[in-house]
Amino acid sequence: MNRRVARRIVMSVAVGLAVATSLGGCGTSPVTRLYVLAPVAESGGNPSSTSDAFIIGVRSVGLPEELDRLEIVTRTGPNTVQLAEFDQWSAPSATASCG
Repeated sequence: MNRRVARRIVMSVAVGLAVATSLGGCGTSPVTRLYVLAPVAESGGNPSSTSDAFIIGVRSVGLPEELDRLEIVTRTGPNTVQLAEFDQWSAPSATASCG
């Protein structure tokens, strides 16, 4: 193989890598979805005013420090959890208020 052919191959590979590298930075990440816990207005004991919805009352919840984060944490096994990178709480639980 002569030098001219080898030089063309090296230049082609270099241009290909440069184009692939520059296009790699053009991608976008998914949109982050934010979630809020909000209180439900009391119905005054009238079950018909809730549109047949179930209402569950929660007084107070204590969370371990490792769960007090913006990312939603989901248990995936007895000793494992998964952080949702693009599903987050709108505020840390220490500052969030549910009424």
